[in-house]
Amino acid sequence: MQEHVDISIHCKNKAKDGLTLTPWNLIKLSVPFVKYWLTRKGQLAHSIAEVGAFYRSSSAVNEPDIQIHLLPVMFNDSGYDWRPTLKHGFTCHVCLLRPESRGEVSLNPDKPLSKPRITYGFLSNPKDQEALLNGVKKAIQILNQPALSSHNGGFICPTIDTSDAQLLEQIKSRSGLIYHPVGTCKMGPDNDSEAVVSPDLKVRGVEKLRVVDASIMPKVISGNTNGATIVIAEKGADLIKADA
Repeated sequence: MQEHVDISIHCKNKAKDGLTLTPWNLIKLSVPFVKYWLTRKGQLAHSIAEVGAFYRSSSAVNEPDIQIHLLPVMFNDSGYDWRPTLKHGFTCHVCLLRPESRGEVSLNPDKPLSKPRITYGFLSNPKDQEALLNGVKKAIQILNQPALSSHNGGFICPTIDTSDAQLLEQIKSRSGLIYHPVGTCKMGPDNDSEAVVSPDLKVRGVEKLRVVDASIMPKVISGNTNGATIVIAEKGADLIKADA
């Protein structure tokens, strides 16, 4: 299994013009809420991750291997930890697009009918550690640019005035996922012993069964998996109709 590993950089917003879940800010949001409800326009008609970029983690990389998104709100654990949203701040997500690390999905031998065991294996490969560390350092440079000086009130996490080794440890402790798991039912030719499905998406050794989702990707793509998964579904539908 592969997944895009992600780290969130949190900054104070001294302009206090972002989003928070404080009672006062929720009251202020009532106006754009009514506008959106009536016209489908205004502040709430926009994506919360409206600003993004791709760049190379170092000059040794030929194509961008880092994707970032800037959000006008702070949160942890994909929003499950809402406590940071009570403070004025913003988040810069730094994502490694082509990780070398591998994880796995397996059955629980004690309870095979229960939830599967999922191991992401984030940053288990030293190349991933170096690439994400460099990506975070570049993101910090971007956030420190004069154009953002009216908003950047200082870094909350990670601590930036530290050594590379200490920064890497902070990254490891705060790394997360962005819901792009692929690869556990890899598609490949007949001579590939690790390929679960054939090029027509049929599961090898099982009759009348196909896998049509992101798990057939041999490697995670360099970006969001949604569009590619739609393409897989459209092609899979064509294959099924052709056989029928």
